[in-house]
Formats: sequence, C-alpha cells, structure tokens
Amino acid sequence: MVSSLPIEADKYRVGLAQYSDELHAEFQLSAFRSRGPMLNHLKKNFGFLGGSPRLGNALREAHRTYFSNGRDRKQFPPILVVLASAEPEDAVEEAAEALRKDGVRIVSVGTQSVSEETLKAVATAQFHYRLRTVRDLGAFSLNMTQILKEAAQSTEGAAHAESAEVCMPVPPAQQYMIAHVPTLHYKPHTGNLLFIL
Repeated sequence: MVSSLPIEADKYRVGLAQYSDELHAEFQLSAFRSRGPMLNHLKKNFGFLGGSPRLGNALREAHRTYFSNGRDRKQFPPILVVLASAEPEDAVEEAAEALRKDGVRIVSVGTQSVSEETLKAVATAQFHYRLRTVRDLGAFSLNMTQILKEAAQSTEGAAHAESAEVCMPVPPAQQYMIAHVPTLHYKPHTGNLLFIL
C-alpha cells in the first residue's frame, strides 16, 4: 500500500505499526526519508503478529504515541490509515472520535470480514473503503496518493484546520499505519495495520 506513495522528506513520511492485543510500532516517521530503504526494511524485518484484533485499543495507543506530540499540523496534516482484515474485538467509536477531535484524519480500509459499519465508525467523513478480496488491495493502493490528498484537505476531523487551508495546496503529510495481521507468514492477504502520515 505504501509503495505507491512519493515518500520523500518534503512529500510523505510514513510510520508503521501493527496491532493485535497491543500496538507494536514497526518504525517511526523519522526512520526513512525515501521509499527504497523503507521497502527493503519491510522485506527483511517485517513479521506478522498474531492475536486478537483490538482496534479500539490500537487507536487509543496510536493517539497517545504518535499524535500527541504537538507537531506542526499546518505543515504536516496528521493522517491515519487503518487496514483491517477482521472485525475488531473491542469498541472503536470513542477512540476514533478522540483522534478526529484532535484533528487526525482517518482513512479506514477493510477486507474480508470487516463490516461497513465498523469502517464508517472509524473513518473521517467518506474515507472508508471495503474491498471484496485481498487482491483488490493492489488496485486500491494505486489510488492512495489521491485519497490522502483529499483526506488532508477534509475539514471533518480537522479540529485545528482553518477554512482557508482547504483551498491551499496540500502540504507534506505525515502518515501512520497500524495493522492487525492474524497470520505469521507473508502471503497476499490482508492484515491489520496503521499507517501514520
């Protein structure tokens, strides 16, 4: 999903976390300034977590860990992309609302058995997507840059945004992705990830 993003210091910076019973940070925003080293790191070091898909807990931990640092939200609009492959085993509404109230735009992407209602409860405005199969994720990823630009311009969930900012060019974004991946081996399936932009 992140391979289509223009990852550069002045474009997108990406952080990655997985979730299951707890949030597990894979890397922070400052870890990679370009796509190649990040993808190499993922190929060599990324292992999937097993466990329960506790998305509500992951959203609370991501809020505390990644979005409460007082960064410049005008220069770096906070965006969270949630990739979920299973219905969460805990409540997500309060945690998602707290993120949105703090100005974080949330894009939710679900596959397999995630309900439309869950995706809507997590997402900012219209930024919820339910894919029919795992194979659809590749095609969906090709649209990720445009989706993130639109999310960055969204005023819903942007507590610190001024209406004039919506008409301005989209500044560089910081993205975090959190995920729950219920298997321990890599194959073309989905998991639960949080990408932080």
